[in-house]
Amino acid sequence: MKKHKLTAAIFALLVVLTTSLPAAGLAGLPIGSEGALKAYALEQVTAGQINLSSPAMVLSQNDSTYFEAFGSPGQIVRQFSQVQFRFATYRTSDPVYVSANLHDKDWNTYFWGFQQGKVAVYSSSPRGKFTIPPLSMRLVDDVPIKVNGVRFAEIIRRDKDGNIFEYDYLNVSDGLIFFPKKYAGQNGEMKVGLLDQNGQSLEYVFSLGGGSQIPTTSVDGTVWTEIENSVEASDAGYPDASNMWAVGSGIVDNIDNSSPPVIMVTINKARTVTVAWYLYLKGSGLTSVRQQPTSAWYYKVGDEKMEEELLPINESCVGTTEVLQPGVYFFYFEYPVYNRVPEQPVYSGGKG
Repeated sequence: MKKHKLTAAIFALLVVLTTSLPAAGLAGLPIGSEGALKAYALEQVTAGQINLSSPAMVLSQNDSTYFEAFGSPGQIVRQFSQVQFRFATYRTSDPVYVSANLHDKDWNTYFWGFQQGKVAVYSSSPRGKFTIPPLSMRLVDDVPIKVNGVRFAEIIRRDKDGNIFEYDYLNVSDGLIFFPKKYAGQNGEMKVGLLDQNGQSLEYVFSLGGGSQIPTTSVDGTVWTEIENSVEASDAGYPDASNMWAVGSGIVDNIDNSSPPVIMVTINKARTVTVAWYLYLKGSGLTSVRQQPTSAWYYKVGDEKMEEELLPINESCVGTTEVLQPGVYFFYFEYPVYNRVPEQPVYSGGKG
């Protein structure tokens, strides 16, 4: 009884599968194996068509080349096998084709079949007779799975160690997920996004290896975020007219993934500013080599002249300005290691 209550609750929450899904699938999807997928597909079938054609076929009143049947899948194919087809042809050497499908009440195809035959003419009869190998109805490659309100479906495949190696967004249309049977029973998941009865977006994840819904874990935390080789400083709290310090540091693993240091300074009362940046380039092992800046430049934001001032830097990586008026200033440092030389294009042309 407890299991049935849980199944009903999940069905009401997801507003997912129509009652055409297997009872065991209400808490999941029929994707755990190709067998489960085929069983689901057979359950959906309510009708089918079979059609005969030939390139040299000539239409007449007595033709019988199309037949439609209703019932269970087995009943439908038995009816197919009992149909007496008739047609006329002006070239008996042309091939004869037969195609058939099994579908649900909404014409979604779940099984299909195709076969080629030929016409035989016997001297003892004025009529020809076609022969075709047995027609085997096979599961379609992309099986329509009914999920009310579905907006998207994504396949996530993993290797034996659980690492993701493939993503595949599936075709979704009118409450159907067209699920490739090749993914059934594989190692991975299918994420499904849908709209509930209140128009809210919801997402659920189902195991490819079993078809059951995978429970989620609520996670929280913070991410320390910074701008590489950049700091901001303000003179708030400094005594009037006293010198302000703005200092930064950084360790660079790869100079190609780094950019020169920049310090943003906000001054509320006129004062001098001492800036310094201690930059270390990581070497082999645990060693790091301090890089000496050659100079620093600074400018005031909003200055109509936009003139940059040179600020010499001493051997201790320190430089001090003259008295600066209130405003926002940017200081940027120059280092030999950042003097990158652009790669020259390789000329491979021949002589003119």
